[in-house]
Amino acid sequence: MTDGSRESVAPGTPPDEDESQPPRCPSSQGGTDRSSAEDVGLEPVPPWDRQLDRRAFALLVLFVWLAYLITATYDSFQINDNRAVNISAWSLGTRGTLELPASWEGHNRWIIEGRDGALYTNRFPGAILWAAPFHAVAGLVAGTGTPDHAVFINYAPGGVAAATVTALAVGVTFLVLRRLANRRLAVTATAALALGTGVWSVSADSMWTHGVTHLTLMLGVLAAADARYARSGLAFAAAVLTRPHTAVVPAAVGIWQTVADRRWRPMLAMGTTSLVGVILLIAYSQWLFETWMPVAGYDTGRPGGVAQTPWLQTLERFAFTLGHPQRGVMIYTPALLVLVPFVRHGWRASPTWVRSSAAGGVLYLLVQLRVNTFDGGADFFGARLTLETLVLITPLLLRTWQTSVSQNPKLKGACVGLLVVGLLLHGYGALNPITNEARDAWQEQLDGLCEREPALSGC
Repeated sequence: MTDGSRESVAPGTPPDEDESQPPRCPSSQGGTDRSSAEDVGLEPVPPWDRQLDRRAFALLVLFVWLAYLITATYDSFQINDNRAVNISAWSLGTRGTLELPASWEGHNRWIIEGRDGALYTNRFPGAILWAAPFHAVAGLVAGTGTPDHAVFINYAPGGVAAATVTALAVGVTFLVLRRLANRRLAVTATAALALGTGVWSVSADSMWTHGVTHLTLMLGVLAAADARYARSGLAFAAAVLTRPHTAVVPAAVGIWQTVADRRWRPMLAMGTTSLVGVILLIAYSQWLFETWMPVAGYDTGRPGGVAQTPWLQTLERFAFTLGHPQRGVMIYTPALLVLVPFVRHGWRASPTWVRSSAAGGVLYLLVQLRVNTFDGGADFFGARLTLETLVLITPLLLRTWQTSVSQNPKLKGACVGLLVVGLLLHGYGALNPITNEARDAWQEQLDGLCEREPALSGC
């Protein structure tokens, strides 16, 4: 089936617009957006078929969820960041409090003292709140008590939580891409993102923040595509509670849509509701850590990097973000080498919500590179700090495929070949989420801990 081909509507599907085709924002149906698409030869998006599209959604989510569950990490052999989220989620889910046992001091580099003198992790609440119910259920089933060391909690619920939220995020991504393409192409493009990028090897492996932000950002983009700006802002607010600098995304999307529509409603509605996330994060930070900076217990000086980081250093970080052997997004998602040079063609044919989503993703990456280093830590597989940007520019990349790459047999073959390379890379990464050296070092630490304190529960 060609990219612009039509699909028949299943018999019995009512002709009503809300039922027969996916809702789209007005700017994607008419005006300059539609003219631009028609200028490059794109045919209208085939009508929404409730039965077939919902079946495609369900099967896609089920397939990737099973793949993610098979390869997720269920033990303590993971990065400090992930373990810290699980520690807080375990405490909230099994003990009803974010406060950690006092004996756990020093058991994780992200365990810090709160304003009341008790111990907490400095992780953001969005990921903790997502994982806590999984730990609560596991606690009820297993009935385990409080271990003597934080490393001996049950980490398996965190693996299930990560696989589940990422699979749901993949499903929402399909709904977004279905507004641009026929069912087959939307499924294929979504599967490429789900299995050929760090969405599999990072987000779905353990409780990083990226699976939650993938889901919430795509929900925000989906609502923006349907011109439901207040709902879009609420979804973005949830992303802010997980990674606070995603606040620049609703700002970019709302302002862009306001300028394109020449009316204030998109920016006001999205800005007001997304601000809820910032306010809640400020309240959380003040409540637990006595800071008005929306950083939870993280380094309060880090946001200052937006203004203080030298631009030469930012450019250096950007270069490493693209091509570093261990963290370069162009290396771990090599299909970008074919797609990115032609994004101008996809841009011309894109509706406003696709452009604003991509602009939000680029702005997010700029802020990320000014407040943090490019590598995002050590010992894990691939690139993770570019995942939010990659997710947000995916609709534009699909448009680029439709307008340029799929029309050229050589470019199409190269892109498909590099997508397969990405699939193999991230399949390996999903099975080997941390380096062998890190695993060996971690095992040595565990052995030493149990040798020093053999009475610890878990040894």
